[in-house]
Parts: sequence; C-alpha cells; structure tokens
Amino acid sequence: MRLHTEVVGREITAVVERSTSQVYAINYKTMEYKGQLTGRLKISVVSAGKYIMSYFLSDFMKENNGLKFIIDEGNIFFKH
Repeated sequence: MRLHTEVVGREITAVVERSTSQVYAINYKTMEYKGQLTGRLKISVVSAGKYIMSYFLSDFMKENNGLKFIIDEGNIFFKH
C-alpha cells in the first residue's frame, strides 16, 4: 500500500509539525517557570533493563512529568 501526498498536504504537515513543536516549547517553559524538571532523559540499558529501569524510575517520572523518558535498548526504543 502506498500513500500519495500532494504538495498542499506536505505543506500542511510542515505547518502542523512546527505548531506542535511550539506548543511543546510553551508547555516546557511553563513547567520550568513552576520549578519542574523538563527535557529528555535518555538511558541506555541491556535487554531486560527497560523493565527494571521503568520500575525504579516510575515514582521519579510521576513527580517530574515534564521529562520525556526514553530507554534505549540497542536499536529498540521504549518511550514513556
């Protein structure tokens, strides 16, 4: 199955992606202003590590919902 996009579709996609990025930036700045941690937290682990690290960091991540939590397991990514 192929998806064929037209020029207008690609232009709208670009505008939506920029708008979404700006909304995220506003949300991060608001959280920073309130004293919350923001940004990306990327951790590389061995195969079973994604389950263990998720467990150990779950309370931390609940308290700091401004962080984007990424566990890198080789070439497999787990996003929270």
